[in-house]
Amino acid sequence: MKRLILLFILLGLIQVLPAAAEPDMSVEQIERAILWVKPSMENKRISLYAKAISKASKQFRIDPVTLIAIAHQESSFRENLPMGKAGELGMLQIRRNWIKNPKFLKAFKKVREQDLKNPEKAFSYAAWILRDLRKSNRSGKLPFWTYYNARKFENRLRYYLRVKRHLTAIEVKKERFRMIATSKMIKATQRSISETPLVPVAVPSVQPREILNHINWHEKALQLFQEQES
Repeated sequence: MKRLILLFILLGLIQVLPAAAEPDMSVEQIERAILWVKPSMENKRISLYAKAISKASKQFRIDPVTLIAIAHQESSFRENLPMGKAGELGMLQIRRNWIKNPKFLKAFKKVREQDLKNPEKAFSYAAWILRDLRKSNRSGKLPFWTYYNARKFENRLRYYLRVKRHLTAIEVKKERFRMIATSKMIKATQRSISETPLVPVAVPSVQPREILNHINWHEKALQLFQEQES
């Protein structure tokens, strides 16, 4: 009973979520996001995964941050995991029965079981699966990507909370990074202004004689005469 109550409480907090915004992120931004969730990863691997994620997200219009969060949840970016109970393989834990799916084979032609263990290929496979789930319009109160891991609602809810934690962590660090970068830019601008030497402005000197020479004395006299007549 307590479990059901908790479930309904969580449901009240979950809104109907639209599909991911699919922002255009550069490879450098993706690298930074990976580093935020996996700070111990070596730069070479970060660069490799970032390029694969960038390519997959652009090809299938899937938010790269979602791919990062799912990879982190599924395997913590580990490549050589043993096969799971449901036949999951590789970093993205893609089930091997996908290589027998007609739509999947139509999209990727020849796919071998070992290809699911290749991170560069696996990110494309995962992005395609996510796009297929999004097109199915089965999300309801939970986002479409929760079907990536499970079908039962309770399991999807559990998966949502775990992946959402990673997504939120990335967003928080992204905002913090933006604020720090903005602060540094403001300080650099202020420093540049303060270090810029003041250049004295030359004020042209005008002699009184030159000013008198530019006055139309005939017009001034006529104007004065008219004022006196009135």
